[in-house]
Amino acid sequence: MNKDLYNYKAKLVRAVDGDTVEVLIDLGFKFSFVERVRIAKIDAPEKKSSYILEKTAGKKVADYLTKLLSEKQLYLTTIKTKGDKYDRYLAEIIVDCGGGIFELSSHLMGLGFAHSYDGGKKQPWGKEELEKIINYNLET
Repeated sequence: MNKDLYNYKAKLVRAVDGDTVEVLIDLGFKFSFVERVRIAKIDAPEKKSSYILEKTAGKKVADYLTKLLSEKQLYLTTIKTKGDKYDRYLAEIIVDCGGGIFELSSHLMGLGFAHSYDGGKKQPWGKEELEKIINYNLET
């Protein structure tokens, strides 16, 4: 058993961007707190990019996360116990939809909303990728 991994129940507070969420983490015994968490294994378009297409796509992915995760039970497994340079924890997130569960980073990569990321050099976003995200219908 890896002593560096911790598992928690959580609820979405807000999507900061496409790969970072603020969640209310249930610590048990009626204790909970809000924490900013980076979603493990992915990189999504940045909402604060100077490139307008990336900025627009980043907002779209954050809006999608808000719609997808609101009112859902989340299960977090932390990968790193210390915050990163932006003071976030790194966690894998499982989403319980009531009718089944799915792993969030794989879901976002499957939609083309995120690239695979292991902490090394980030893959640049192409114009066509960003336009696909921007044109995605959130009502589906």
